Amino acid sequence: HNPEFTMMEFYAAYWNYQDLMDFNEQLIRHVVRQVHGDTLLTYNGRAVDVMAPFERLTIRQAILKYTEAGEQVDLAEWLIPQLKKFGLSEAKHQLSQRSLASLQVLYFEETVEEKLWNPTCIMDHPTEISPLARANDANPEVTERFELYITGREFGNAFSELNDAEDQAARFHAQVASKDGGDDE
Repeated sequence: HNPEFTMMEFYAAYWNYQDLMDFNEQLIRHVVRQVHGDTLLTYNGRAVDVMAPFERLTIRQAILKYTEAGEQVDLAEWLIPQLKKFGLSEAKHQLSQRSLASLQVLYFEETVEEKLWNPTCIMDHPTEISPLARANDANPEVTERFELYITGREFGNAFSELNDAEDQAARFHAQVASKDGGDDE
């Protein structure tokens, strides 16, 4: 498959997403050292430090850190008007039918992504939008998935692979139902 937003995607047998984040971080440092000779890069006139530990944040934590949303990020009735200000419409995006986690993802995409300059892993994506990722044992509403952001854009996507065929089929059916209901995401 060819996702237009990902520059790297890989998996290793018997690894979970924590292992993938650790390896990813080591791999990027190694490649940068080999190619550039240093771990401090400059992009568009700004420094990018790949030597510092990559920050690991959930979507909610990133919103709290990089926006003024505060605890309102946990309120769908606050998020929906905010998303409409960014041009997302009820007709196209079915905002009132989305879960809180899905609304938070949309808000994150509109307000946080471009602020993630140094390497940052955004973790624990909602299960409803991650049909191939294993649900987190502690919180099955999110998955063991991360996206790596550098210089304000997504560079990688990885997850603990879902190996429960019935769970995966149920998620695919839920996505089809959402699409049939008008959700183009």
